Amino acid sequence: MKLVYLLITLVFINKGLHAQTDLNVVVNKSYFDINTGSNFMSGFTVKSPIINNQIEGNYYLFNNWFQAAFVYDLENKGYKISNSNFNIKDNAIEVKLPTEEGKEPEKFIFDSDKISKFVFKNHFFVKKMIDDSGEKYFVEALIKEGNIKLYKYQYTEILEASFNKMTQKKLGKDKILIKYRYFIERNNGALNEIKLSKSGIIKALNNSTKLKQYIKENKLKMKKTVDFINVINYFNSI
Repeated sequence: MKLVYLLITLVFINKGLHAQTDLNVVVNKSYFDINTGSNFMSGFTVKSPIINNQIEGNYYLFNNWFQAAFVYDLENKGYKISNSNFNIKDNAIEVKLPTEEGKEPEKFIFDSDKISKFVFKNHFFVKKMIDDSGEKYFVEALIKEGNIKLYKYQYTEILEASFNKMTQKKLGKDKILIKYRYFIERNNGALNEIKLSKSGIIKALNNSTKLKQYIKENKLKMKKTVDFINVINYFNSI
């Protein structure tokens, strides 16, 4: 049985998301079995890719790896992971591993099938089925309580630079774009995609007259996520 030695901080939590101060066991050096898949912390290590100077942007939620994440397994047991980030392109949690002198940088990619939810600061992610593929993806929960819940799914696209046919060269660099799709969830658990627009939210929430009035009186802009959340929270309160 092959074991991978990871120098990351691991904190075991017995309770749910609000029990982060109830830490029972702290392990600063941990071994994880990446072959059998029997351990929650299963996954695999890969060489960190060389930075591509021909493309702008990155595929990660954060620009640095100093983040701590609280990751929860399928039994709602939580682990605090240091030096972590969320790979939006791969929809996966990763840890940047310490690099020994003379060796290539590595990162550890966690097995998403063993994770139910995770938290980065005020970013709370859960697994939801957003299409007919049968697969579940990590989405950010913007509204977690009430009759209507709101989720944001993040994905990436490449915006290719213009191409000069005469010189057969690109006029600049390609760019990584972070894109978003929004979904509401009713009490029956079904997710429906919703556009960040006044007409979209009014239609989705049954053409509520009170809602129209609330948006008008408070001069809310539905293209702004914070205003969109405000409207749904108001709808949940009436």
